[in-house]
Amino acid sequence: MKLLRYGVEVTNLLISFGAYYLSLLLVSLFSPAYWKITNGIVYSGDFAGMVVMPIVNKLPIALAAAIVGAVVVRFVDSDGRIFWPMLPALLYAVFGFLGFHWARSPVHADRVYQTIASLFPAITCIMGGIISAWQSKTPLAAEKTPI
Repeated sequence: MKLLRYGVEVTNLLISFGAYYLSLLLVSLFSPAYWKITNGIVYSGDFAGMVVMPIVNKLPIALAAAIVGAVVVRFVDSDGRIFWPMLPALLYAVFGFLGFHWARSPVHADRVYQTIASLFPAITCIMGGIISAWQSKTPLAAEKTPI
């Protein structure tokens, strides 16, 4: 019986990782159209440059992350389904901090930009999972009752 539960946990891990990597593939296919729409937008000022710009730049990834959170909640087989979107959210947060290259030593504004750009998709992934669990609360509870 314990071996069966181990298989379910491995399946849940594969669902979480697979949803994350599939979202990156889909974002890479559809983001060029988004970049053509937002090309040339200039954000002036500290707030717009540090807060609004990373949100606008990461919007396609954040939308995909919200969908990933909802999909993971719907497809995993666990009593604590709401906790499984934490794994892709952690992947979005950790890998979001990678890939920033600085020509000079980063200042505070650069680090604020990097933090917001990294955590925005992670937060939307968790929110997508919460909203999906909230919307489907009755059907998920109905699945567990024996007939």
